[in-house]
Amino acid sequence: MPIILVRHGESESNVGEMTGGWTDTSLTGLGLRQAEAAARRLKMELGGEPCRLVSSDLMRAMQTAGVIGRALGVEPTPEPGLREIYNGEATGKTKEEAKSIYTPPTRPLIEWVAYPGAENWLQLNRRVTATMDRLYRDPGENLVVVGHGGSLHQVLFWWMRLPTGIIDDVNFRLDNACISTLSVSPLGQRLIERLNDTSHLVGLE
Repeated sequence: MPIILVRHGESESNVGEMTGGWTDTSLTGLGLRQAEAAARRLKMELGGEPCRLVSSDLMRAMQTAGVIGRALGVEPTPEPGLREIYNGEATGKTKEEAKSIYTPPTRPLIEWVAYPGAENWLQLNRRVTATMDRLYRDPGENLVVVGHGGSLHQVLFWWMRLPTGIIDDVNFRLDNACISTLSVSPLGQRLIERLNDTSHLVGLE
């Protein structure tokens, strides 16, 4: 059975004045429609198969997971370990306010701290890896994971067992409300079966 990854729909922090990270913003109207489209897609694909639904506990992810949960008939479980990268002192600030405390990228990127008190990418990777090791208990069960661009990026690193040393040079595009699927081949190989699928969002803009 696959692990299905869904990034939250468009949020106020994606298009508005507030910073992202742990700043707790809600979905926009478009973001809600995107979540509904993703939910319809998953309902059609899963065809009533039982699944477990977990989500970052930040508002934009939980709103997305709530829409998906209603479509699938399952209650989402909030999981703080799937949160976006922590932006430290930028949390709760506007993007303009955060400019004065921003540190431009430095190499290695996995050790770069963008704001005072923030996580770096290596810390995010370790947090998400520990979370997925705990959540992925039964490979025979559909697991739907709702998260963020940063945290789902690290889920892909965890699934493929990629070394953290290449985080500086490898990235995955994950658009709002995209669906990605992780599965295991008949030979036991870990697959990225589908990545950043947004075909269900056509016509929503």
